[in-house]
Amino acid sequence: MNALAEDIAKARILLSKAEPENLIALRNIERQLKSSQHEAHDLSTAEKDEIQHLITALSQQRKKLESQAQHEAAQNLKRKHDLIAKIIDLVKLSDTIGTAMRMLTEIQTQWKSIGPVPSAHQKDIQAEYQKALDGFYYNLKIFKALQSHDLKKNETLKNELIVKLEQLVNSDNIREIERLLRVYRNTWEELGPVEQAHWEDLKARYHNAHQQVQNQLKTLYALKKDETEHNYNLKKALLTQAETLYSGLHDTSKLSQWNEVSQQLLNLQEAWKNIGYSGALTEHEDIWKSFKSLLNTFYSAKKTKFKALKSLHEESRTQKKALIERAEQLKNDTSWERTTQQFIELQKQWKAIPGHGDRLEQKLYKNFRKHCDAFFEFKKANHQAAVQKAQATQHAFEALIEELSKLTEASNLNPSQIDTYRNQWKALVSETGVQPEKTLSQSFFQQLERLYGYTTLIALDKTRVLYALKLEKLEHHTNIQEAFRKEKSYLQKTIQDIERQIHTYENNLGFVKSSKTENPLFTNIRNQLDNEKRKLEQMHLKWTIFKEFIKSKPAILK
Repeated sequence: MNALAEDIAKARILLSKAEPENLIALRNIERQLKSSQHEAHDLSTAEKDEIQHLITALSQQRKKLESQAQHEAAQNLKRKHDLIAKIIDLVKLSDTIGTAMRMLTEIQTQWKSIGPVPSAHQKDIQAEYQKALDGFYYNLKIFKALQSHDLKKNETLKNELIVKLEQLVNSDNIREIERLLRVYRNTWEELGPVEQAHWEDLKARYHNAHQQVQNQLKTLYALKKDETEHNYNLKKALLTQAETLYSGLHDTSKLSQWNEVSQQLLNLQEAWKNIGYSGALTEHEDIWKSFKSLLNTFYSAKKTKFKALKSLHEESRTQKKALIERAEQLKNDTSWERTTQQFIELQKQWKAIPGHGDRLEQKLYKNFRKHCDAFFEFKKANHQAAVQKAQATQHAFEALIEELSKLTEASNLNPSQIDTYRNQWKALVSETGVQPEKTLSQSFFQQLERLYGYTTLIALDKTRVLYALKLEKLEHHTNIQEAFRKEKSYLQKTIQDIERQIHTYENNLGFVKSSKTENPLFTNIRNQLDNEKRKLEQMHLKWTIFKEFIKSKPAILK
C-alpha cells in the first residue's frame, strides 16, 4: 500500500512538471499505476477513481509529450537537412578559404547542438552529412590549387579595370560616367584577392582613379545645374506614358495585351531607375508616389483579370488541339510556299492563344512542335532539288536575254517573231513555276521594247504592243496591286487632262477661226489640237487594253 501511495505522489509531481525529459518517467509510473490498479483488491471506490483519474491524466500527458517529441525530431531532421544543404553550398563560395572554413565550423557546431532525429532516419542523415563534408574538403583542395592562378588573373583584371576607370575622366556624359562607375565599382568589389605584395599599390591606384572620376562628375554637375529638373521632366513623361498604357487597356480580355503592357511598364520602371536623382522637393516625391500608385493599380487589376481568364483555359486547349490537327493535315503538303505560310500562321495563332500553365500545355506544345518540325524537315529535304531547278531556270532566263541582246535592227524581225521570245519566257515561268529575278525580268522587257521599236508597225499598233508589254512587266512588280492601281489612276488622270486640253484648244479656235486671212495662231492651235487628239486616241487604246487585261485577271485589283 505504501508503494501505491508513492506512485500516486510521483504521478502528481510528474503531472505538475509536464516536460519532455520526464516522458520515460511518465511511461513507467503509468504502467505501475495500471499494475497496482489490477493487483490491489482492498481499495475504496474513491481511491480507485483517483487512480483511474491519474492514469487517464498520465496517458494524455504522455501522448502529448510523445507528439511533441516526434514533432521535435522531425524538426531536427529538417534542420540537419538544411545544414547539409549549406555545406553543399559552401563549395560555391567565391570567398577566402578562411571564410569557408569558419562557416563550416559554425555549421558543425550547430549540427552538434541539434537534438535527436527519428531513428528510422538517423543512419541516412549521418551518411548524407559525412558525404557533404567529404565533398567540401575535396573541393577545398581543388580551390587551393587554383587560388594561385586566380590571384594573378585577378591582378591582371584589376589593372585593366583601373585603366578603364582612368579613361572615364575624358568623358562628358554624366549618365554614362555614373553607369560605368557603378559597373567598375561593382566589378572591383566582385574581383577576388591578389598577391599581398601588390595589393596596396593596386588599391592606391584604384582610389586615385576613382577620386578623379568623382571630381569630373562634380565639375560636370556644376555645368549642368538644370539636370535635376530635367530628370523630373523625364519622370513626368514616364508617368504620362504609364497612364496612357494603362488607360489604353480599357476592359480588354486579351492576355497578350495585358502581358505586353506589363512588359512595357517594366521597361518604364527600368527607365525610371536609370534616370537618376530628380530632387527631394515635395513635387518630386509626389510624382514617384503617383507612378508607384499607378503600377500597384495595374498589377492589382491584372491579378483580378487573370483570375477571370482561368475559365478561358479550356477554350485554349480546344483551340490548340484544332491547330495540332491542322498541322498534322498539312505536314505532307508539298505546296511549299503556301504551306510554309500556313505553318507560320498556325504558329502565330498558337502564340496568340493564352497559356493555361499545366502539364497538358507542354504535352500539346510538343505534339504541335512535332508536326511543325516534320513539315520543315520534309521541306528541307526537298529544298536542294528546288534550288537546282531554280538555278537552271534562271540560267535559261539569262540565255534567252543573251540571245535577244544579240539581235539588232538589221535582224529585221517582225512582231510575231518577237512574240515567239515572249512566249518562250512565259513558258519557262509556267512550266517550272520559277519566277525570274527582278533584274532579269527588267532586262528581258527592255530587250523586247528595243526590238519592237525596230518594227514597222503603225503608231497605234506599236502602242498596243508596247503597252501590253508594259502590263506584263507590271506583273513582276514586288507589289502588283499597288502598281496596277497607280497605272489605272495614271490612265484616268491623263485622259481627263488631255480632254480638258482639247476643250481649251477648241474654245481658242472659236475665237480665231472667223479670220478671213490665214492666221498663224489658228494654224498653231489646230496643230496642237490634232496632236492632243492623237494622244487621246492612244490613251483610249491603252485604257481599253488595261480594262481587258484586268478583266482577264480580276484578282490583281481586289
